[in-house]
Amino acid sequence: MVDETATAPRQVRFICFLCGASCGLCATVDGDRITKVVADRDHPATRGYSCTKGRSIPEVHHAPNRLDRPRLDGRDVEWPVLLDDLAGKLQSLKAEHGPDSIARFFGTGFFFINEAFGAATFFGALGTQQLYGAMTLDTAPFLRAAELVTGFARSTPVWAPDDPASTLAVIIGQNPSNSGGYSGTPSSNFTQRVRAFRQRGGEIWAIDPRATRTAGMVDRHLAPRPGSDVFIFGWLARELLRDGFDAHELEVACDPDDVEHLRAVVEAFDLELVTRRTGLAEHDLLDLLAAIRRHGRVSLLPGTGVSFSPTAVLTYWLIWAVGIITGSLDRSGGMRFLPESTTMMDGPRRTGHAPESGAFGPGPASRPELKGVFGERPAVALVDEIEAGNIRALMIMGANPVAAAPDPDRLLAALATLPVLAVFDIVEWELTRIATHVIPCTWLAERNDMRFLPQYGAERTYVTPAIVAPGADRRHGWQVLSELGARMGFDIFDVLPGVDAETATDEGLMRAIGRLTCDDADNVFAAGTDGVRVEFRYGWFHEQVLPDGRWRLAPRVLTDRIPGVLASEDTSGPRLVSGRTLASVNSSHYAVPLDEGPPPIRISADVARERAIETGDRVRVRTARGEVAGAVLVDPSMARETVWIAHGWHEQNVNRLTDPAPDPLTGQPSVTGVPVEVERLPS
Repeated sequence: MVDETATAPRQVRFICFLCGASCGLCATVDGDRITKVVADRDHPATRGYSCTKGRSIPEVHHAPNRLDRPRLDGRDVEWPVLLDDLAGKLQSLKAEHGPDSIARFFGTGFFFINEAFGAATFFGALGTQQLYGAMTLDTAPFLRAAELVTGFARSTPVWAPDDPASTLAVIIGQNPSNSGGYSGTPSSNFTQRVRAFRQRGGEIWAIDPRATRTAGMVDRHLAPRPGSDVFIFGWLARELLRDGFDAHELEVACDPDDVEHLRAVVEAFDLELVTRRTGLAEHDLLDLLAAIRRHGRVSLLPGTGVSFSPTAVLTYWLIWAVGIITGSLDRSGGMRFLPESTTMMDGPRRTGHAPESGAFGPGPASRPELKGVFGERPAVALVDEIEAGNIRALMIMGANPVAAAPDPDRLLAALATLPVLAVFDIVEWELTRIATHVIPCTWLAERNDMRFLPQYGAERTYVTPAIVAPGADRRHGWQVLSELGARMGFDIFDVLPGVDAETATDEGLMRAIGRLTCDDADNVFAAGTDGVRVEFRYGWFHEQVLPDGRWRLAPRVLTDRIPGVLASEDTSGPRLVSGRTLASVNSSHYAVPLDEGPPPIRISADVARERAIETGDRVRVRTARGEVAGAVLVDPSMARETVWIAHGWHEQNVNRLTDPAPDPLTGQPSVTGVPVEVERLPS
């Protein structure tokens, strides 16, 4: 519990959940003010590591643009006034137009145990299927490939750098030394673990168009053309099926017809094709293949550089295929699977697997060609549903769809027409200025939380306390949703035994949800910020999860796409990379000063030379869809024909450049590997 009566500064150990790294930090608190945050050197996982996001918590928490009071139609009001008005309007819309007239957009800022629970139960009770979020703008290809190969979308192979048998890792399209890692990458103190891995003889490669901080730490760095990873892994699968495969894995854990079908479809990925499409030298590709053959098993760690590309789901599948061919999944020396609970690892075999073509739900009425994916509808359809009048109320929770979704200017204009636009957030930004209902929420520093995130490579389950009590007139998101539900005639805690809406506390709710979802909750609570290590064993995934104990090595819905990729036009010219920065999490710029704009546009040296562009110039980047402009930084570390723009900035929005048409398998549009034109603007 937080002691606000203390007069002397006190130290509070906590876990930063702003990204998947889950760093152990220590805050200095003087009264109700957080004066400093530093790394917790005694934390057993992160061991004194921290990044600028965590260290900036005091500045963000006490920022002058924090939301402190509820606001209705542009004026400050008391909570009962706002809640009565919002509940009444939602109830009227539901009665007149049905529950699907009310939509939700959910993002990273609401990804806390209590807030996520409250949102799930509130909208479940409401009965709407208009659920949107960041997932179909980021991780949908990762989830779809996992589902098609394993039958279970949340299957996440995780690198085990501490396993003595693990000797080779390949990092693809991510910079975990800065970003905190992507799904499957151990994010706790990544830099130190890479150093230890290499010191004991491990070998690490990086595949990235840019020489990132991570690329500077590894043994070899390959810089392919943006969006060309599919050719690298198609070729690796082809060559490893000839020499370098694990015969036992292919015989016991794969269907023979799948193996032969995969051989046939990857045969066209010859070395000449791959060097031409990727821009890589033959010797670099051959050296990578030799390394995999030499080590026998390999850990493959893809990130957003893969997820954002036009061929993302195919690339992810081929990465799975290389892991399966080499016997590198669920086996010592390769990648492990962390269970979501001990019952998943030791209970009955998982049933209810997705069909071989993927599981889909009902799609939006205005976009009949799109389907629902993983419990949500594609975010690209949000603007169409608003313009069609199908959505009349939207509740945005911890997200910035204008900075993350396609057609941002069109979307912003559509949002301004909504009768109800309720924004749950912590700071002022472009949508709070047009929102009908502004809900000032608590933030990380004011919330209790518990995380169990095997999909992010987290090896521990953590509980963390609030650093300070909620300030000003802010409320927890779950409190607001509970009170809205009560006014609309339902209790969001009906599914949670022992929790009463009238007496619930943030810590008490966290503990109740934790006991419901974690088999070892009491031990986790006792361990606090040190966390409890997630136990696992190799082989359990084959036994408990795979349909009939076999991988779907060659899903026909994916292999049927290969001819189209091979026949695609091999155009030259600059291509876009949509990247991330250390100071940001998606569209949340936690550690960026209020008066600082977006990061510079980075261009490769050849792009600069051919257009007489120098660092500090302003440039225009454009496609047939639109354009963005900004200051430029010439970056010699990037692969030829590369233009890098940070993802998640409204004023320099990569989504203005890209086609909003999504991949029908994933519902996700592409923002990397897109051909662009670059020109220098007059001074």
